Amino acid sequence: MELEGGENMTILASASNISADRAVMIAAASLEKKGLAFWSPSYKVVSVDREAILVRYVPYYIMQICFAIPGGLRGKMGGRQIMAMEGITGEAGVALGAPSASEQEISGDSVLVPRFDEREAREAIVRKLEQHMVRRKRVIPVIEHEFMELIYKPVYAVPLTYEDRRGVRHKCRKIVDGESGYLVYRYDRMEGLFG
Repeated sequence: MELEGGENMTILASASNISADRAVMIAAASLEKKGLAFWSPSYKVVSVDREAILVRYVPYYIMQICFAIPGGLRGKMGGRQIMAMEGITGEAGVALGAPSASEQEISGDSVLVPRFDEREAREAIVRKLEQHMVRRKRVIPVIEHEFMELIYKPVYAVPLTYEDRRGVRHKCRKIVDGESGYLVYRYDRMEGLFG
């Protein structure tokens, strides 16, 4: 995966709702949590390289779709759905709401380039909306209007060193969503993105 480049650029980005310290706490807690079973591994975080914490901006295609559902006796029913597709992995799904974003001046070294263009994103999002509507309402919607924008979401890449039960030390990197504070497991194996 490529980064944009060294100079500053203006992007539409959501705000980071957590600090780097909070991201470290979330990442460490994910390793140190105890399982319910006695045989589950327990780890102890022994160090965090705070100087190596990276903030990256991941592209998301956000699409607001107004659609109609053909409906026998009642005529046509309308609806609106907000959908999202992550620009690195192509994972698409229903969004819980429209994200709050503003234009920000960000270093190009922190901005990830999407692997998919708008046409590919639109096709994937529409396909996911159709699957969603078939499962929920047993109909395929007719799209009447759509609006798509590319929004970047901040994530923290937190490098950790942890120790297992035998005392062996391991290094890993946990990715924490800067907006929600959730761990993003789909990036764990993507080394090129985060250093």
